Amino acid sequence: MRRSIQRQMLTLPVMLALAASVSLAQLITGSVVGQVTDPSGAVVPNVQVKITNVSTGISLQRTADSSGTYSVPDLQAGIYDITITKTGFQTYHVAGVQVLASQTVRVDIQLQVGNVQQEIIVTAKAPLVNTEGAEIGEKISARQILDMPLQQQSIDGLMVMAPGAQASG
Repeated sequence: MRRSIQRQMLTLPVMLALAASVSLAQLITGSVVGQVTDPSGAVVPNVQVKITNVSTGISLQRTADSSGTYSVPDLQAGIYDITITKTGFQTYHVAGVQVLASQTVRVDIQLQVGNVQQEIIVTAKAPLVNTEGAEIGEKISARQILDMPLQQQSIDGLMVMAPGAQASG
C-alpha cells in the first residue's frame, strides 16, 4: 500500500510536466507577414502598416523595416483588414485576410505612386498553400465538440480531428 502511494507521488510530477509541455506546443495565434514594393519591384522602406480585426475592431500599427518587410505576430484567429500608407504612394487596403491559429499568412503589397488621397482596395483570398511554414492548423466549432462521443471529449480527441494529426497509443 505504501509503495503504491509512493509510486503515485512520483508519477504525478512527471504527468504534470508532460501535460504542460503538450499545452505549450498548442499555438492559438497566427501572424501576417509581407514585403512592400513599388511598381518597379524596389522595396519601399518604413511603410506604415495598420491591421484591424474585423470582428473586434482592434487595430495594431507596425512599421516596415528598411527592406520593406513587415511582420505582425500574435494575432487572434479571425478576419483582418490591412491598410498600407506611405507618403508619395496611394493608400493600399486589403480586406478579408483570414488568419487561422498557428498560421503565418503572407500578404505582399505593391504600392502605386500617387497622391495621398488615392486609395486601392483589394479583397483578400486565402492562399491555397501555406508557404511560410510547415504548421497545420484546424478550426473546430463548438458544435463539433458537442457532437463528439463522451469518452473523446478531450484535447486528444480534438487534436485528431485536424488534417494530418495522428493519435498515438
